[in-house]
Amino acid sequence: MVTATVHVGNHPSRVAVTPDGKKVYVANWGHYVSVVDTATNTVTATVDVDNSPDEIVVNPTGTKVYVAGMKKGYAAGTDDGFVSAIGTSNNTIIATMDIVGGSPIGLAVTPDGKTVYVANSNISGNSTLSVIDTSNDTVSATVNIETPGRIAIIPDPESVFPVANFSSNVSEGFAPLSVQFTDSSENTTGWNWNFGDGAASKEQNPAHTYLSPGNYTACLIVNNPDGTDSKFTTITVLESSSGDDSQSSGGSSKGGSSGG
Repeated sequence: MVTATVHVGNHPSRVAVTPDGKKVYVANWGHYVSVVDTATNTVTATVDVDNSPDEIVVNPTGTKVYVAGMKKGYAAGTDDGFVSAIGTSNNTIIATMDIVGGSPIGLAVTPDGKTVYVANSNISGNSTLSVIDTSNDTVSATVNIETPGRIAIIPDPESVFPVANFSSNVSEGFAPLSVQFTDSSENTTGWNWNFGDGAASKEQNPAHTYLSPGNYTACLIVNNPDGTDSKFTTITVLESSSGDDSQSSGGSSKGGSSGG
């Protein structure tokens, strides 16, 4: 069932969702990337990449979006590709890299977010795989390959990836609503919480008080040296009844567990 229709740019081709589920980035062939707020299903920003984007991925921490395609004005199969890195905090272009070897037709980021791979097709047969170092957003290597297509990254079998999970003592209640979050993630060395109301924490088991009524998406992003993972849930804060203090600090524990 279609619940909403969002009007974006001309000729949308690919979409990518941030790990916390709050934003959808849409690559539009008409030179733009549209940013959609999933809470309201509206376009909140438009990024002009000044080229023709086709492929798009979000890094594991949700801080950058990588978009790739042909440079504007050039036909498919020419040596005129590009990759742009977009910062998600302000939806602006951080860097744009020229791609030698044809038109990007595949894009993938490693689980640790350190490398982006770009498959480039060329009608002359001189196709390539570009390797991007995300620490400085530059092309660090180019590998000659034959007839590339989509890219899939196979995790190192010796790697131990984190698995995000948590619960909350309440999931619904009256404002101000105090919520205790309890981490149950696996293989984790770092925790980054976003409570959905502008507040954040790096504690493993934080408590947070929601002051205003509304639906809030609480997100936990965990990490270790091998990668990241995320989990999120919805906290519903109801408007307190006037003069009833007993309702303002209470909450419902129905479910109380994380959603994904």
